[in-house]
Amino acid sequence: MNRRIIIRVVIFLVVIIVALVLLSGLFIPKFYLEDEWATTSTFREFYEDKDKDDVIFIGSSRGASAFDPIQLENETGLKGYNICCEQQNLSTSYYWLKEALRSQSPKTVVLDTNYLYLNRENNSNLFSEGCVRKAIDNMHWSIHKIEIVRYICSVDDEQSIIDYVFPILRFHDRWQELSKKDIVYSPSGRKGYNPIDYNKTADQEYHTYVADQSSESLTMDDEMEEYLNRIKKLCDDNNIRLLLVSCVSNEENANRYLGTNRWCQNNDVRFVDFNLDDTYKAVGYNFYADNSSGNHAGITGAKKMTSYIGNILLNM
Repeated sequence: MNRRIIIRVVIFLVVIIVALVLLSGLFIPKFYLEDEWATTSTFREFYEDKDKDDVIFIGSSRGASAFDPIQLENETGLKGYNICCEQQNLSTSYYWLKEALRSQSPKTVVLDTNYLYLNRENNSNLFSEGCVRKAIDNMHWSIHKIEIVRYICSVDDEQSIIDYVFPILRFHDRWQELSKKDIVYSPSGRKGYNPIDYNKTADQEYHTYVADQSSESLTMDDEMEEYLNRIKKLCDDNNIRLLLVSCVSNEENANRYLGTNRWCQNNDVRFVDFNLDDTYKAVGYNFYADNSSGNHAGITGAKKMTSYIGNILLNM
């Protein structure tokens, strides 16, 4: 094969790869404020954010709906960004924090504890595409994205690395669903906070608890605890304070509190559980008025939890 043919083949392959990359960006599902969770806006705006943040929020949708960085800055002067998203487990939080530290040097990381007690047996979606792709597809390519893609594909053999490299291979059948929002970017301007303005708590049951209500602590899932320890070490290595937070939810209980609090005491980490009776009352929280559902804060609940956390951050 002569040199001219080789050059043509290389050019052809480069064109194909570039086309796959560009089309992948088009075919990846987009989620903006008109959707229930504005995941695409959250991560795209993170890369566009030029502020040097004092606080980074990581964790699941509970954190995404509970903490408003704009309100935090207005009340305390502390700049922050919320990179929580729906179904974000501890491994995803860990790699997103590593990615965030490429451009940010926060003083504090606030971690939502929702996924500490979930595992593949009690939550089959823990590493499913629906649980991880919204976060991972929006991460820029770096060593950290390579690491999490390899990890996810190692624990879920139904997912493949090539589908993450070229998402169009996974989402090619979306061509009939493509719409204006796949082409026109819709920024939220919320720095990752996801306000929820509906309320579905009327038929929910909720009770606070006290610290000594139970003597039996729940054991964290081994895999999630491993990544919690990695997050703690990552924070320590970068001189960052770690703050664990349990948002108001009717799935929390005294056994979970004891398990998380024990880890925090052993690792010199502060833990704020908004479901503890004293804290719940100090915040002035009303589950039926301030939560949007059993698990997520509404707009009024987010205002209360953000203010409370802001005062803690100022005094840590």
